Amino acid sequence: MSVQTRRVLSALAMFVAAISLQRACTLAWGSAASRDGTRFVFSVIGLSRLSPASDAAAQTTPDVSAMATASRVDCRWWPMYGDASLCAARDGGETARARLRLAYPLLQVALWLSIASLLLQVLRVPPQWQVQSAAPAVVFGLTAAGIVLARRGAGEGLAALEGLALNFGAPGYRFAIAAACMGLASSVLLVERARSRGAA
Repeated sequence: MSVQTRRVLSALAMFVAAISLQRACTLAWGSAASRDGTRFVFSVIGLSRLSPASDAAAQTTPDVSAMATASRVDCRWWPMYGDASLCAARDGGETARARLRLAYPLLQVALWLSIASLLLQVLRVPPQWQVQSAAPAVVFGLTAAGIVLARRGAGEGLAALEGLALNFGAPGYRFAIAAACMGLASSVLLVERARSRGAA
């Protein structure tokens, strides 16, 4: 692989990382369901509770979407609004909940850093490969930290999810994984590019 190809692929990886991080910050990461049919949808900005429609409501409501869900309650910690009790910390889970709230800022910093890294790679400044490869590596680190904090904090910190199996398979979570992989790939490509130029 040529030096130029590595540079282009590295910049492309940062572009994909930026798009992925933007989606990861807004889309759902996972969901859980209780025995009574209540469904919880988790994201890095908050938690939603979707209650099933009652039999009476289902019989009198012709609209399919209204039949599926009688009510939806939201709680957001970024920004703060909605039903605060839904976002309450479980007993002994205050620290985990506090760490959970750090996931979104970490992903936001990673998002803007990935955009800055893309611009630096396109403009080819600074010329030092160590600085060039450091930015994508930090994007990887911040994104990975955000993923870990979100996964641990959701199960260990939120009272609403206590005892429930939270399935992380929603698009937001997959986008976060993709962003971490792209950050790591970009950093590796820049290091390999520097080695190839040195060997040449």
